[in-house]
Amino acid sequence: MASPLAGTLAMFSYPLIYQFSGMSEQAFGIYIGSTVHEVAQAVAAGEAVGGEALQAAVVVKLIRVMMLAPFILLLSTFLARRGDGEGGGKLVIPWFVLGFVAAAGSNSLQVLPPALMPAIRLVSQFTLAIAMAALGVQTRWSTICQAGAGPMVLALILFLLLIVGGFFPNQWLIGAR
Repeated sequence: MASPLAGTLAMFSYPLIYQFSGMSEQAFGIYIGSTVHEVAQAVAAGEAVGGEALQAAVVVKLIRVMMLAPFILLLSTFLARRGDGEGGGKLVIPWFVLGFVAAAGSNSLQVLPPALMPAIRLVSQFTLAIAMAALGVQTRWSTICQAGAGPMVLALILFLLLIVGGFFPNQWLIGAR
């Protein structure tokens, strides 16, 4: 529950931070993509800043997501070799990761006809809107209250660490370009 709340907070706070950051729109988009937790929230925050920020945020965020594929496969292999996990030594392959890599690869290699791309973009935007709505529908105030203050405080601390802790490395690595 804390993640959707932190992400919602990010969607509204990052555009405000941008005004005082001194960073270019593209540099701030990189900052958004490198620190916002969910793709949909990075898209919303980037779009609120501007077109260049949106494009940079999406590219950086998707690179982060792509890096999950090798990490998950390595972790799964490690746990299978260790043999004391739930799989009992069996290698568990997260098939959604392979599907994501296949989709990204087909887009990068441009194997689909260019005439099909506008329809795919429209479907993509529609499904992203549905996913964002689903996050909101899933969030219940009663469930948040039931979890107690501990998870909320931890989520707020992590959120602040990402904002502040991510800002300075981004400034140092890419500057205000």
